Amino acid sequence: MIATFGALQKAEFLALLVGALKASVPGFTPSPMDPPPLPFQLADPARFGEHLADAGLTDVVVYTITEEMIHASADRFWDVVTSSHPIAVQMTRDLTDEQRTEAKQVLDGIFRERSGGAPDVVVHTEMNIGIGTV
Repeated sequence: MIATFGALQKAEFLALLVGALKASVPGFTPSPMDPPPLPFQLADPARFGEHLADAGLTDVVVYTITEEMIHASADRFWDVVTSSHPIAVQMTRDLTDEQRTEAKQVLDGIFRERSGGAPDVVVHTEMNIGIGTV
């Protein structure tokens, strides 16, 4: 079994981060998304399945699911996303402390609005799960 990201436009964590950066960093331009960045190059389930078969797996099946990640706060979301995803790392590595603070404040507002005051926010991301036999 192996998992990959699904469609780029269904990676809500990335959309939230880009939205916060656009709102808080003057002149921010996100990384180009065409062609899709490496983590999203197997987003098409058929292509993903072909790669698994080409690698020698048989009985290949690819399922597309929506992963729900629960974040207790905008700060926690920021820490997880900007330390674990290469696109987020690239987009945020040159920010000043002030820009980081402003982006987190924008995210905090988005999170409070989405949660209706609840402590946690659910962020959705499409994933492909590939299963095959060696």
